[in-house]
Amino acid sequence: MRSTLEQIWIRSSVEGHVFTYDETFAWPKAERERVFSLGLLRRVQGADWPDGTETLSSTPRFQNSPAPVVLFPNRLPEDPIWQSNGRALYSLRELVRLGESGLVTTLEPLEDLYRQIATRLEEPIVPTPVKERPALLRQYCARKSCQLKHICWWAMVHRQDLNAWKLGKPEVPDGGEKAARIERLLQLDVKART
Repeated sequence: MRSTLEQIWIRSSVEGHVFTYDETFAWPKAERERVFSLGLLRRVQGADWPDGTETLSSTPRFQNSPAPVVLFPNRLPEDPIWQSNGRALYSLRELVRLGESGLVTTLEPLEDLYRQIATRLEEPIVPTPVKERPALLRQYCARKSCQLKHICWWAMVHRQDLNAWKLGKPEVPDGGEKAARIERLLQLDVKART
């Protein structure tokens, strides 16, 4: 039989799920009381619900974090948009258990992942050679199914700035803020805005 917490995580992916009195009464009394005191049954919203991607796009912290780790109650979302922008996805089912005094979390996998991502993001960005920039732009647009206007928006640059960077013109020098935003987007998929 599945644990109380596991039953909650599994049902969180089902839109409009409801736990009945009979179901909760079947749980061990101590676990049931901890679940109620922690407020776990209020609204554990699933990422695969119809408004799941709306939640993602309307939350700036999801969009702008350089090393976002997103926790889901049970299943990881299938929509690839959740995995963009370098997000790491984890299931609470793998990291959390119900202990004597509340939820007990195992953070080692997250700490190791965060160190790896932070190290990668702290490394200086090596400018893309000028002759490779047009191909990099085409590859990014193909991979993201986007247009150059989207790159300008996400990197917070004007179209003429993107063209100057692409051609290696001094108006957008390597190492400058505009060039860095463009390179972070194209190399690391880190958006300056969404």
